[in-house]
Amino acid sequence: MNNVKDNGFTTMELIVVIAIISILAAGTSFAIIRNKPDYDLQMAANALFLDFQLAKSHAVLHQEKTRVQFDLQTNSYRVFRLGNDGANGGTGTAQDTPIKHVKLSDFGSGVTFGRGQAPRMTDSGDILTYTLDRATFSINGSSDELGYVYMTHTGKNRCYAVGTPNITGIVRMYRAVNGKWEKR
Repeated sequence: MNNVKDNGFTTMELIVVIAIISILAAGTSFAIIRNKPDYDLQMAANALFLDFQLAKSHAVLHQEKTRVQFDLQTNSYRVFRLGNDGANGGTGTAQDTPIKHVKLSDFGSGVTFGRGQAPRMTDSGDILTYTLDRATFSINGSSDELGYVYMTHTGKNRCYAVGTPNITGIVRMYRAVNGKWEKR
């Protein structure tokens, strides 16, 4: 009789397990790299949606008009309280108060304003449908301007639309899927 104890794994078994783990890790990393642009775009759209909500709640809480202003040249937007006069660039106690400044590049390269290949939500605008590149919320939370802003990723054919479709101030977010808009 042979009294050999089995004290662990053989070298061959360890090599096979390491090979399987390596293959799974490589497959996972390729999936992550492939889906990162979609993730970046979704995070940017979610942030814009939440910043619309921030502007709306800020207007009600502070009883001052609050605005989301889009800067298409720098691919960014700002959220700020309008002064007591309710107009841009107020003076004295009516001076505008910045709340937040967001650059789309912070969400990864390739995230930009625009709709790519997605259909329009309304009859106008390829980048945004607000007439003055802004959305303003009144002290009761209603919206002074109606429209949407489109966000896309230059490397992917995906698009989100975030905006205020009616004067109630409700904020909506949609995603274009196969040429049709679905509510998010």
